[in-house]
Amino acid sequence: CWTLFKKMVFVAGGIKQTPNLTKIGKQIVAKCGGVPLATKILGGLMHSKSDENYWQAILDNEIWEHVKGEEQVIRVLKLSYDHLAPHLKQCFAYCSLIPKGVVISRKRLIQLWMAEGFLNSSRPSTEMEKVGNEYFNSLLENSFFQDEQKHELGDIKSCKMHDLVHDLAQSVAKNECAIKDVNKTLQEGNCGIRRMVLFDENEVSSFPKVSSKVRKLRTFICTTPKLIDNTYAMQILMNFSNVRVLSLSYSAISELPPSIAKLKHLRYLNLSNSQISKLPNSFTTLYNLQTLILKNCFALRELPRGMRKLTNLRNLIICKTGNGEWIPPMPCKVRTLSSLQYLPVFIVGNKNNGYGIEELRDLNLLGGKLQLRNLEKVTGRKEAEGGKLYCKQHILRLGLHWTDNKSFSAVSRDESEVLEGLQPHQNLKRLGICNYAGSKFPRWMMSPDNLLPNLVFITLENCSKCESLPPLGLLRFLKVLIIQGLDAVKNIGSEFYGSNSSNVPSFPSLEDLSIFRMASLVEWSHHVLSISSSFPCVRQLKVKVCRKLMIMPTRFPSLKVLEFEDCNGEIASSLLECNVASLAYVKIDSCKDLVFLPRELLTGNKLLQNFQVYNCEKLQGINPYQDARDEEEEEEQLQLLSSISLNTLIFYNCPALFSWPDLRGFISLRMLFIYVCKSQQCIPSGIEYLPKLERLVMGGFSKKMDLFPFPTAGEGALKSLYFPSLRNLEIYGWPKLRCLPDQVQYLTSLQTLWILGFELLIAMPEWLGNLTSLRELKIHWSGNLKYMPSREQMLRLTSLQHLHLVDCHLLVDRCKEGGEEYNKTSHIPKFTYNNEGLAEEVKESKVQVKL
Repeated sequence: CWTLFKKMVFVAGGIKQTPNLTKIGKQIVAKCGGVPLATKILGGLMHSKSDENYWQAILDNEIWEHVKGEEQVIRVLKLSYDHLAPHLKQCFAYCSLIPKGVVISRKRLIQLWMAEGFLNSSRPSTEMEKVGNEYFNSLLENSFFQDEQKHELGDIKSCKMHDLVHDLAQSVAKNECAIKDVNKTLQEGNCGIRRMVLFDENEVSSFPKVSSKVRKLRTFICTTPKLIDNTYAMQILMNFSNVRVLSLSYSAISELPPSIAKLKHLRYLNLSNSQISKLPNSFTTLYNLQTLILKNCFALRELPRGMRKLTNLRNLIICKTGNGEWIPPMPCKVRTLSSLQYLPVFIVGNKNNGYGIEELRDLNLLGGKLQLRNLEKVTGRKEAEGGKLYCKQHILRLGLHWTDNKSFSAVSRDESEVLEGLQPHQNLKRLGICNYAGSKFPRWMMSPDNLLPNLVFITLENCSKCESLPPLGLLRFLKVLIIQGLDAVKNIGSEFYGSNSSNVPSFPSLEDLSIFRMASLVEWSHHVLSISSSFPCVRQLKVKVCRKLMIMPTRFPSLKVLEFEDCNGEIASSLLECNVASLAYVKIDSCKDLVFLPRELLTGNKLLQNFQVYNCEKLQGINPYQDARDEEEEEEQLQLLSSISLNTLIFYNCPALFSWPDLRGFISLRMLFIYVCKSQQCIPSGIEYLPKLERLVMGGFSKKMDLFPFPTAGEGALKSLYFPSLRNLEIYGWPKLRCLPDQVQYLTSLQTLWILGFELLIAMPEWLGNLTSLRELKIHWSGNLKYMPSREQMLRLTSLQHLHLVDCHLLVDRCKEGGEEYNKTSHIPKFTYNNEGLAEEVKESKVQVKL
């Protein structure tokens, strides 16, 4: 805990570490009793306090007296809360409205604080979001928030609250916030409630009767919305004249009543995922509205024309339907919404009706993310320049989307002029271009002097007429690059790297590179001047569906993750050989020409943890040893392969696979998956003694075999080592098999057994009763199966909770109530089945119902 405390207090902008502070700090940490939460809370509290007397006062505080464990943590939390500034206390108390364990959206929380008036300061109103971010960061630094998640650009998008921190928030907010027993609280006369969350159905249904008692309510959030319809809304809204935050997401409301206009103080309205189909014209008189969320309102086809009156609107959020339409359309003359700061989507429409791209011209406060949709409706460069994207310095993520270019490919005009006029501000960090039908990329992407220098993330998708790529290798901060569907690109050459000097590395910061669906790509060449200086930091490489690709770089010195799908098998082999020492995750799929895997991958790599191969029809196994004198010596060499790190090994649908190493040395293996390897007549030796193997999936072997080749259990002491950790077994049979492998009976620690495709199996074996740890039994595609083991053996399965049958129609009928096998299975709490693709039915046993 001292390391954690020291990191929070003395590192990353904290105070200077001195001997006296170190001495007192270690004593404080000792009093925390090894509890990380208490240590983090105090670290956050003392991060900016350099006064030794202050530290000594914390050490001598009475919170340490006579308590330990959770009670002590609660006292530490309360102490930290007491030291918060008043503006942070109210923001923290508001978080009591968020249920325990729920992920908290940073942006959404700041919008709620703003609506409540918590962000008022001496700074200009345009900076309220900045103030909110500062408040959020202060609470995060004080460890009132945790488990923060970040966007790809590094900014925090969400967090959580520890349960004890949430308890504190509820404690300090109890007189003003209500999230449970709301109706009871109101009936007892507590009318001082200012903020309320309803999530109990009974409370939701009865709330209108007591809603008149909360006329001073400022926040109303309903998380059990299905009972809220038009009538309900009308009943409660008439009593909400002071409300500032109203969230009715997922509700059954189809229309808001005209009386919504009486909510003069309303600043935040969330109708997302509701059935709302219309907003009344009176809605446009909500002049204080700051945030309007209409995400997934699929029935809403238009917005009131008077939306331009909402001059205080700062956040407008809409979303598309399942079929790709964007509804509702944009407000008419959005340019009049001069306070707008967050507009994640702008849908270009008819400029003559107030929906053109020039509506963005003066909205220079816009920040965060902006997607421009339907750009095919922009007629030329001049019109595109009318949006003045180059003036929007706060936009960090920009998406430029045309409708699927196949639908307007016959248009004679050159879309490149439109894209030329959409040049963004140089502060941009993420750029996406999708369905662009121009023949070339714009000068602001192609000229080294005009490149956007701060780009971190680029996606180029379905730009099907572009024949060459921009010089993206010059971008110093670029970390993620995704290129897909550029069908006209045949070669990726020196223009891609950009640099003409061997001293300047190309793509110096790139970590994640994806090349997908490049139908014409034949050659992706190395940097001509310096192979070693290209892609020095690429950790993840994905190349998929590039069927004509014959040449590409194969050396990536930092490569950890490789996914290679539907491409040349020889390239796959070279990639594995050249990066054998660094790879940790490998997935190879549909590489038809891949015959052997490099043996070095399983001998010279101490980092490899996950190796997966799918649908490689010519793959035979591990690369043969060239120095081996005969097959016997080669087999001996294969037995020497080992890995201390590999935990997952998958081979799926590799019909030619026949050569296996002895897996006894793969001591960290937890999952082994060998399926549809039709040349297999034996399985890898040594797997039965793998100490950590938890899941085994096998089957689809040579149909010539009459018995399933399951590993044989040894005698005496060896039997105790037989699959010691196996918990999950899936075995796939074939038409000739009439019985299950007897060796399965020795897997007494097995918890899930999945049996598939044993078509001639008639009766489950009596030894099934030996699997006393079994919790779940699944049997699929065994149409002749009629009998379960005897009732005596089935009753030995005391842990069995679920029997699931799929396309086992004979057994299903016999296991139903009144059937011949019912007395054998009636004690199993859950019985589910699915016959011949019909919808699954669920039958709970009578024993379970009584409980």
